[in-house]
Amino acid sequence: MQTPGAREHGHSTNAAIAARPAGTVGGTLGAMLLGSALLGSALLGSALLSSALLSAMPAAAAAQGGSPSGNQGAAPTATNFTSPGGLKLKLLFGDAGIGPEVSLGELTFPPNMDSGDHAHGSTEVLYVLSGELEHTVDGMMTVLKPGMAGFVRPPAKIRHKTGPAGAKVLVVWAPAEEAARIAARWKREP
Repeated sequence: MQTPGAREHGHSTNAAIAARPAGTVGGTLGAMLLGSALLGSALLGSALLSSALLSAMPAAAAAQGGSPSGNQGAAPTATNFTSPGGLKLKLLFGDAGIGPEVSLGELTFPPNMDSGDHAHGSTEVLYVLSGELEHTVDGMMTVLKPGMAGFVRPPAKIRHKTGPAGAKVLVVWAPAEEAARIAARWKREP
């Protein structure tokens, strides 16, 4: 079922576009992180993710009063969280790391997990590192495999499911406050 206005906002195409391998739909995941393409592009490959983050780090360091060189733009020690269902989040950059525009984390989905339908307050981009992730956006399901990406924008409903292998994904939330909202509900790990 689609939400009212979903087609006009592009939500009905999320799952179909997510099925395409990384790097096939114009642009890259890195461009999605740093530009307005985050809201306008469907899928972006992983090739420029590192370079986009690295290019953002000097500006983030300068904005925080640091030097744009050296380790000022490096990720602080990751903060780890676990959901009641066993999903693990390693938060690499929250809003204090890059800024309020974007947060970056690594999600480890346990085997045979079903998140149930839910919605996020930010755009969520998932890039599969290992395993397989069933990615359902407003009822349209796609299985994401390593090297594939998917996304969801508010107010669309999302559901994640894994098989016996679970899945590990790189996750980007824009704006960044979604990471803090999620972490506040989960247990912080040492």
